[in-house]
Amino acid sequence: MKSHWPTILSLLILTLCRANSNKANYRCPPEYTHYSNMDICLRLSEDTANWEGARLTCENNGETLLALDNLRLINWFKTLRARNPYWANSGMVWISGKKLDNEPWKWHGRSLENIVLGDWDHLQPNGNTSFPGSCILVLDAPKYTWDDYGCYSLQRYVCERPGQDH
Repeated sequence: MKSHWPTILSLLILTLCRANSNKANYRCPPEYTHYSNMDICLRLSEDTANWEGARLTCENNGETLLALDNLRLINWFKTLRARNPYWANSGMVWISGKKLDNEPWKWHGRSLENIVLGDWDHLQPNGNTSFPGSCILVLDAPKYTWDDYGCYSLQRYVCERPGQDH
């Protein structure tokens, strides 16, 4: 009589492997978009806020404003906004870049470094704001490049957090 244990054992192992591999796909809560190269989760705000309000809202949720601090992330974010209808229709959004008078541009999120790589729109940054300090907005379609803007303006914003199993 032929034993069915090898077949049952194989099916059990296959089922467990599939269950574990599916968990890796849920690194972010449902309302977030996952960027696997850095294992971060991005959330587009539903509300608007000035830059400081956006920063505080992100931090109160255990997040930071998005720091587009490397070329791969910049390009991926532009592609996300161009191809995903939810992100494409978001208008201009705050990210974590800020410049105070007589200081260099700095990230104020996951990274606190000086901004050395940028995706500025033509003739930007121009420092043309009526209040001290400028913050970075990512423009809407079709460019998705950066503009320095008065931090007081009410805009949507993008928060980020590290990926983790969900």
